[in-house]
Amino acid sequence: GVWFGWRAWTRRSWRSAALAGVASGLAYLTRPEGLGLACILVAIAGLEWSRGTWRAAPALRFAGGVAMAAALCVAPYVVALQQHSGEWGLTQKKSVSQITGAAPRAADVAAPPAFKRKAPKLSPLHAHIPPSVAAPRAQMDRGEDGLSVAQAGSRSERALASARMLLRTGRSAFRYGALLLLVAGLVAMRGRPSQRAFFVAAIAAAYAVLLYTLTFAMGYVSRRHALPPLLPLFGYVGIGALALGSWLAGLFALSGQLNELGF
Repeated sequence: GVWFGWRAWTRRSWRSAALAGVASGLAYLTRPEGLGLACILVAIAGLEWSRGTWRAAPALRFAGGVAMAAALCVAPYVVALQQHSGEWGLTQKKSVSQITGAAPRAADVAAPPAFKRKAPKLSPLHAHIPPSVAAPRAQMDRGEDGLSVAQAGSRSERALASARMLLRTGRSAFRYGALLLLVAGLVAMRGRPSQRAFFVAAIAAAYAVLLYTLTFAMGYVSRRHALPPLLPLFGYVGIGALALGSWLAGLFALSGQLNELGF
């Protein structure tokens, strides 16, 4: 999806935009966050139009190609969810309004009458999982960081605990070796950001906001959430490996010259 999106943006290709939408829609079928890439590409088209670099027609073709192609993949699952639960949504988990805090708190909403809501259908596997087993597992997955978010006494404390949890999760997903090479790559590419840098930064920033909001609202984020949006940064990891290797080669060459001179 990232590759097709890049081709679509740099070449103003409607076909590549549609393929990026399909890839984003297929990613959504794996995890709901996969749909974020399509939203980023639509936002880029709107930004290009607002800056005057694209006319309205090409921007609409680009955004429409991404959106319609993604919708072809998203629609069947959304309809299936509606048939299953009786409610419209992108996922069986928390809704977007609940994650962003727009939905009212459960304590402020009166419980609906039992006869107005049917119990969700459970698969044979889910029906035989005792709550006593599922609940401790969920608490264990959250870990100490998730507990600190849940126990925060104020919004500022919760915000700080959420940021700490997200940073630790991202560092754990990226690993220290790759993080070192990423820093080397960013240093090697220092200067005025290129179009590629803006594209990668837009993906990383958008997903950072999304995952931070998720962490703040739910007190939970894991490496399987953090790693996918970090993958485009591995291009800079490769650049860092080449830059670091070149620097070490130059250092060894200088050492050999000094040895020949008797130092």
